[in-house]
Amino acid sequence: MMRGLLIVLFVLFTPFTQAHKLAPSLLELKQVDQQRFEVTWKTPLKSTSNIPLEPVFPDHCETAGAAKESVAGTARVLVWPMDCREALAGSTLSVEGMQGSGTATLFKIEWTDGGRIQQLLNVNKPSLVIPANQTAWQVAGEYIVLGVEHIWLGIDHLLFVLALVLLVRHGRRLFWTITSFTVGHSITLSLVALGYMDYPVTLVEFAIAASIFVLAVELSRSRDPDALSGHWIPGHSWLVAVGFGLLHGMGFAGALSEVGLPQGDIPLALLSFNVGIELGQIAFVLVCLALMWSARHWDQLVNQRIRWASIYAIGSLSAFWCVERGLSAFS
Repeated sequence: MMRGLLIVLFVLFTPFTQAHKLAPSLLELKQVDQQRFEVTWKTPLKSTSNIPLEPVFPDHCETAGAAKESVAGTARVLVWPMDCREALAGSTLSVEGMQGSGTATLFKIEWTDGGRIQQLLNVNKPSLVIPANQTAWQVAGEYIVLGVEHIWLGIDHLLFVLALVLLVRHGRRLFWTITSFTVGHSITLSLVALGYMDYPVTLVEFAIAASIFVLAVELSRSRDPDALSGHWIPGHSWLVAVGFGLLHGMGFAGALSEVGLPQGDIPLALLSFNVGIELGQIAFVLVCLALMWSARHWDQLVNQRIRWASIYAIGSLSAFWCVERGLSAFS
């Protein structure tokens, strides 16, 4: 039964094993003059779907030259000129192939008068009517949604939080542990996004996977969850959470750097993205606690099997990521 459950879990999670690497796509338009725009289309090099993402522009817009292709970090970048015979504001723009892509698309447009528009497209909202202007609070809302989507698509980050919940379980110590993790990743997210830190992406991704594996090993050291409280890691869970949070913050910053920060609203966008991450993280913790609370009356043997299935799923996936990312980092 245990092996069968593990196989099912692995199959379910396999399409998302690269979720952390799938940074949002970026479609950026810069107005050069009344009719001419420079289009930048940035998509992840790796995808969980065989259907390519394709931007669909209004009928009155057409390509005005060959696209220049390059690779920037983990993204493929295409840049080309486009002419629009009519105003873009009020026109409909969409991105095809969002279904099953495992990523959202941030649409940005910069007008010649300095005005900026930012909207988020995803599987539930693959198209939009381009507005003429946008308030700073609307920009903040888009980055909050982007943060929530990133944490919920980042299976590695969610598994780390799940491991923390299983390790600490409940009470004030769980609150301080999750808070410490938040403080840690908020620090490095801000430093990296603002350009004060640089790091080897592949090595950080390997270290994130290793952090999850360390917690899985710690969870497997005893059949009795209460007995773990005497071990060093559970006893210093807040310190461990801060340290690993610093690491995970670099991973969160990767998604933000791929789509770029709006230069005129950097503090607001950075804060909003972080708020989105926290909202998604808190929602996940509450779901975990609700499931644990509802299972308190179940048979003890069933509870133990579910706990061990979760531990082995966390350990198996993190071990897979360690090997995969380790080969990429050290090759």
